[in-house]
Amino acid sequence: MAAVTHLLFDRRTLLWGGLLSLVPLLALLEPVNGRTSSESPRQMYREGQLIRGLQGTFHRQGDRVVFHASDGRRLKVLENLALERIDRTLNQSLGNPVWTVTGTATEFGGHNYLLLQTAFLAHRQ
Repeated sequence: MAAVTHLLFDRRTLLWGGLLSLVPLLALLEPVNGRTSSESPRQMYREGQLIRGLQGTFHRQGDRVVFHASDGRRLKVLENLALERIDRTLNQSLGNPVWTVTGTATEFGGHNYLLLQTAFLAHRQ
Protein backbone atom coordinates (compact mmCIF):
# COMPACT_ATOMS: atom_id res chain seq x y z
CA MET A 1 0.00 0.00 0.00
CA ALA A 2 2.85 2.37 0.80
CA ALA A 3 4.31 1.74 -2.65
CA VAL A 4 0.97 2.62 -4.30
CA THR A 5 0.62 5.79 -2.20
CA HIS A 6 4.20 6.76 -3.07
CA LEU A 7 3.52 6.15 -6.78
CA LEU A 8 0.34 8.31 -6.67
CA PHE A 9 2.20 11.06 -4.82
CA ASP A 10 4.97 11.02 -7.42
CA ARG A 11 2.46 11.20 -10.27
CA ARG A 12 0.68 14.17 -8.63
CA THR A 13 4.00 15.87 -8.04
CA LEU A 14 5.01 15.31 -11.66
CA LEU A 15 1.61 16.51 -12.89
CA TRP A 16 1.68 19.69 -10.79
CA GLY A 17 5.35 20.23 -11.55
CA GLY A 18 4.61 19.88 -15.25
CA LEU A 19 1.66 22.26 -15.09
CA LEU A 20 3.62 24.80 -13.09
CA SER A 21 6.42 24.69 -15.64
CA LEU A 22 3.87 25.85 -18.26
CA VAL A 23 3.11 29.08 -16.36
CA PRO A 24 5.97 31.05 -17.98
CA LEU A 25 4.79 29.84 -21.39
CA LEU A 26 1.24 30.99 -20.69
CA ALA A 27 2.55 34.50 -20.11
CA LEU A 28 3.57 34.53 -23.77
CA LEU A 29 -0.07 34.10 -24.78
CA GLU A 30 -1.09 37.42 -23.22
CA PRO A 31 -1.37 40.40 -25.54
CA VAL A 32 1.91 42.24 -25.94
CA ASN A 33 0.50 45.31 -27.62
CA GLY A 34 -0.48 47.21 -24.48
CA ARG A 35 -4.14 47.40 -25.44
CA THR A 36 -7.26 45.83 -24.03
CA SER A 37 -9.21 43.24 -25.98
CA SER A 38 -11.88 45.84 -26.89
CA GLU A 39 -9.33 47.91 -28.79
CA SER A 40 -8.10 46.99 -32.23
CA PRO A 41 -4.80 45.08 -32.11
CA ARG A 42 -1.67 46.79 -33.35
CA GLN A 43 0.87 44.83 -35.34
CA MET A 44 4.07 44.33 -33.38
CA TYR A 45 7.42 42.96 -34.34
CA ARG A 46 8.45 40.11 -32.05
CA GLU A 47 11.42 40.32 -29.67
CA GLY A 48 14.62 39.57 -31.55
CA GLN A 49 13.01 39.65 -34.99
CA LEU A 50 15.51 40.66 -37.67
CA ILE A 51 14.28 43.52 -39.83
CA ARG A 52 15.85 43.76 -43.28
CA GLY A 53 15.30 46.33 -46.00
CA LEU A 54 12.42 48.12 -44.28
CA GLN A 55 11.75 51.58 -45.67
CA GLY A 56 10.45 54.54 -43.75
CA THR A 57 11.25 57.90 -42.21
CA PHE A 58 12.77 59.06 -38.94
CA HIS A 59 10.99 61.63 -36.77
CA ARG A 60 11.87 63.26 -33.47
CA GLN A 61 9.42 62.65 -30.66
CA GLY A 62 10.55 64.49 -27.55
CA ASP A 63 14.09 63.39 -26.83
CA ARG A 64 13.70 60.15 -28.85
CA VAL A 65 13.77 59.30 -32.51
CA VAL A 66 10.96 57.17 -33.93
CA PHE A 67 11.12 55.22 -37.18
CA HIS A 68 7.84 55.40 -39.12
CA ALA A 69 7.95 52.30 -41.29
CA SER A 70 6.24 52.20 -44.67
CA ASP A 71 4.04 49.34 -43.38
CA GLY A 72 2.50 51.72 -40.79
CA ARG A 73 4.38 50.47 -37.74
CA ARG A 74 6.35 52.79 -35.49
CA LEU A 75 9.50 51.79 -33.69
CA LYS A 76 11.35 53.87 -31.12
CA VAL A 77 15.01 53.80 -32.11
CA LEU A 78 17.57 52.76 -29.53
CA GLU A 79 20.52 55.09 -29.27
CA ASN A 80 23.72 53.90 -30.93
CA LEU A 81 26.31 55.17 -33.39
CA ALA A 82 24.08 54.47 -36.40
CA LEU A 83 21.34 56.69 -34.93
CA GLU A 84 23.88 59.42 -34.20
CA ARG A 85 24.85 59.47 -37.89
CA ILE A 86 21.19 59.56 -38.94
CA ASP A 87 20.54 62.41 -36.50
CA ARG A 88 23.39 64.42 -38.06
CA THR A 89 21.89 63.83 -41.51
CA LEU A 90 18.42 64.87 -40.30
CA ASN A 91 19.85 68.09 -38.86
CA GLN A 92 21.44 68.95 -42.22
CA SER A 93 18.65 67.88 -44.56
CA LEU A 94 15.59 69.67 -45.82
CA GLY A 95 12.46 67.61 -46.03
CA ASN A 96 12.09 64.11 -44.70
CA PRO A 97 14.27 61.54 -46.47
CA VAL A 98 13.19 57.92 -46.84
CA TRP A 99 15.61 55.40 -45.36
CA THR A 100 16.12 51.68 -45.80
CA VAL A 101 17.05 50.10 -42.47
CA THR A 102 18.26 46.80 -41.11
CA GLY A 103 18.17 46.01 -37.42
CA THR A 104 16.71 43.98 -34.59
CA ALA A 105 13.29 44.57 -33.04
CA THR A 106 12.81 44.55 -29.28
CA GLU A 107 9.68 44.88 -27.15
CA PHE A 108 9.07 46.68 -23.88
CA GLY A 109 5.89 47.95 -22.30
CA GLY A 110 3.75 47.20 -25.35
CA HIS A 111 6.03 49.16 -27.68
CA ASN A 112 8.56 48.15 -30.29
CA TYR A 113 12.11 49.42 -30.32
CA LEU A 114 14.64 49.17 -33.11
CA LEU A 115 18.33 48.49 -32.63
CA LEU A 116 19.77 49.79 -35.89
CA GLN A 117 22.50 47.93 -37.69
CA THR A 118 22.46 49.76 -41.02
CA ALA A 119 20.55 52.66 -42.54
CA PHE A 120 20.81 53.95 -46.10
CA LEU A 121 19.11 56.91 -47.72
CA ALA A 122 16.58 55.52 -50.18
CA HIS A 123 15.32 58.84 -51.58
CA ARG A 124 14.06 62.23 -50.44
CA GLN A 125 10.35 63.09 -50.24
